[in-house]
Amino acid sequence: MPPSGPAPRRAVRDLDQLRAALAGAERAEGWGIAQGLDHNAFGGRPVDRALIEDNRPI
Repeated sequence: MPPSGPAPRRAVRDLDQLRAALAGAERAEGWGIAQGLDHNAFGGRPVDRALIEDNRPI
C-alpha cells in the first residue's frame, strides 16, 4: 500500500530548481507555501525577489 500524505519534498539546490518549485507551489492569498529554503540555492548572491520575480502570482 502506498504511503498517504503529501509527496516527499525535493531539495532545491539552485535558482532553476527554486523557480520550478515555486511555479508548482501551493498558494494562499498569492503567497507560495514552502518551508526550509536553503539560502545556498541563491548561489552566493544576496537573497532578492528579483532573482525569482517571474514566479509572481498573476
